[in-house]
Amino acid sequence: FLVLTCSACDSRRIEIISHMIVSPTMTQTPEPPTLTPTITPTAEPTLTPTPVITIENLDLLMFGDYDIAEYNIKSRLNNADNDIDLIRAQTDLMELAFLKEDYPKCISIMGEINDFLIDSKSRPAAILAKANYLCAQCAEETGENEIVIDSLDKYIAYRSDSPLISKVYRQIAYAYQNLEDYEMFRMYIERADSHDHNDENEYIRLDYAVSFISSESYDEAITQLTELYNTSKDENIMAAADYYLGTIYEIRGLFDQVSARYQDGINRFPGSYYSYL
Repeated sequence: FLVLTCSACDSRRIEIISHMIVSPTMTQTPEPPTLTPTITPTAEPTLTPTPVITIENLDLLMFGDYDIAEYNIKSRLNNADNDIDLIRAQTDLMELAFLKEDYPKCISIMGEINDFLIDSKSRPAAILAKANYLCAQCAEETGENEIVIDSLDKYIAYRSDSPLISKVYRQIAYAYQNLEDYEMFRMYIERADSHDHNDENEYIRLDYAVSFISSESYDEAITQLTELYNTSKDENIMAAADYYLGTIYEIRGLFDQVSARYQDGINRFPGSYYSYL
């Protein structure tokens, strides 16, 4: 237990359960029998080399003690004596910013890491993969699709064996879809499928099929939607296929087939949203 007593807060005691990790490069000084550091409102806290608290397992942040977490991470950052420790501390600051929903700050720190890497020979793959993944999640929140794509491409470069690889490919695909680059969207969806043959999420296949409508590749869209209609057991998916096939036939002026598709949706899938669009 590390107990902090603040005289400015009616002597309120804050107990924080955390893994205590001592940096191997720091000299650990003997502790007195009882360690109760006091922080006064008129003085800056004294940075001590030990103990060092990390948030790699989010032990500290589970309690919402963000200010204390930031203080400890910055202590590690200021005392880092090698590139890997510095990058690790910066990544922890990114994670803290993400948890505080300060997404621009998280992205900004990733930019600082990238600038630092220009002159550094250190490339700790696991740490940099985590940093880029965090950056992508923040950029997705802020709608910066180019940063999402760039960060996740780097994540894949660092962690090509990641169990998240299929999810990451799909996330890149949807960033391209947001940019209306449907060719790249389909390419990354196909990459995702090559890593994950589980078709339980047929809505991804539906998005893939509809992307051909957006790029006016109607024949391929008809092929994909017809296959989805014939193989799916999800009534909402089948109703969606009916609706989008009717849309294509309407664009082509084939009104008899338009009517047949829309009527099929209403008759067979009356509970689906797509049957009444």
